[in-house]
Amino acid sequence: MKKILQILFLALLMVSCSSDDDPTEEVHDVSFSVRSTDESRQSRIEFNIMGSEKEVYHSSYSNDHLPLTRNYPAHKVKQFTLLGIQYSDNSAGAVGETFEPYTVTLEIKVDSEIKAEKEVTITEGGQVDSVSFTF
Repeated sequence: MKKILQILFLALLMVSCSSDDDPTEEVHDVSFSVRSTDESRQSRIEFNIMGSEKEVYHSSYSNDHLPLTRNYPAHKVKQFTLLGIQYSDNSAGAVGETFEPYTVTLEIKVDSEIKAEKEVTITEGGQVDSVSFTF
């Protein structure tokens, strides 16, 4: 009986000392940026990190927030985590006023390496575009 208790104690000790690290989770520096050829356009910018356990969301709505960068240093990321940027133009002028097109660049970096980048010409008020990257 004493031998069985010793074996059970050792087994319990080994199980309780196992690593809590998740092999599908890694630490990365994540950076989002939005640049524009016209920095005074009314727009909404949304940055998202969507994973199985953790979601990060940042939204900015303004006519003077461009360029906009958001950094998440040493962020824990699991496999299948989605990184995304959505840009929505809200700069429609008065009725009959001509819309002046402009260019927006959406960029996602992981550990200083560009993982997703998109340059889009905004040709009308209300136009929406996005870029994403999945681990």
